[in-house]
Amino acid sequence: MDRRGPRYDFGGVDTNGSLDTAGPTFTVSGIDDYTGYDDYSGVNQVVKDVENDKDTTAATNGSMENGGGELVERLEALDLQASNLEDLQLAGVVTRKACAIVLRDYNSDEDDSDEDEEDGRLISEKYYHDNGNPKFYKTFQKLYSRGEPWDRVVEEKHFDVDGVCRMDVHFALGQPYLYRKHYYPNQRLKSESVFWVEDEKSLKCRKIGWWRTYYDTGNVKSEIQYNDKGVRIGFAKRYGHDGTIEWVRDYTKDYEDKLWSFNDRKGKLVFSEVDAAQMLGFEGIPKTMSEVNSRYRQLCAPLHPDKKPEPESTEQFIRLSRARDVLKEYFEKKGEY
Repeated sequence: MDRRGPRYDFGGVDTNGSLDTAGPTFTVSGIDDYTGYDDYSGVNQVVKDVENDKDTTAATNGSMENGGGELVERLEALDLQASNLEDLQLAGVVTRKACAIVLRDYNSDEDDSDEDEEDGRLISEKYYHDNGNPKFYKTFQKLYSRGEPWDRVVEEKHFDVDGVCRMDVHFALGQPYLYRKHYYPNQRLKSESVFWVEDEKSLKCRKIGWWRTYYDTGNVKSEIQYNDKGVRIGFAKRYGHDGTIEWVRDYTKDYEDKLWSFNDRKGKLVFSEVDAAQMLGFEGIPKTMSEVNSRYRQLCAPLHPDKKPEPESTEQFIRLSRARDVLKEYFEKKGEY
């Protein structure tokens, strides 16, 4: 079978690029299991009108019939589920025959339709050091993108001159996660990391999940977590040889504090009535707006920019003012202001 797909001879387009409104005729090759249409004279074709720079439809009054004389409607846009098999075969999307089975006469021992095709085969390559020990193992799948071949890595193993595996990479088919592990000469785990692969061909990726390093004794040395955007989140920790924590940082809290500060400066901070009440020192939402005003004046008096121009005091003054505004809106909606 010719795997290059169908090739079309557009007989309805002349060499000057003008459109023959009788509609193009097709000469199809490269599909060895296509039953074919007998007449293409009535195919509606969406073409590009270069002069007017808009899509137009060139149609004729004829009809397109298949070999059995039944009218077939053409779809302007192909869909894997909605389009019929003939349309998909004509476009080169499907190149295999439909598998129709009559169970009364079916013998599964003679069915070879589920055998692997050559273009899906996994290939393994092995290389060795001069002393005969393994150096590099690779398992991959040969794929094609726009006619260009490339290797889709499935697994890699790297060995030192003594034949000890020092790095192991797994990138299972059908999933976006690539796992990489490094090992010490004593085969204890040195580090483990996870990547979210955005492009299988170039292996463009970002960090995701837990990343950890280890001492050669097996104890954890450091750990950090990344979210689906490749940004550090949660607690990052470093440990001593005995397992005690030597350093820790809460990245999520840092982000929240910076976000709060940014929103304060930009005037876009949004919070609930309960948050506003807590900022003013109430355990719950106060009963009246007069209580809010009284507490607001009490807290803001020493923070007014005229008395304390420091940035921290100004930001706190702005927070309290916004908290008062939130509760004011709350009481206005209740009709109690």
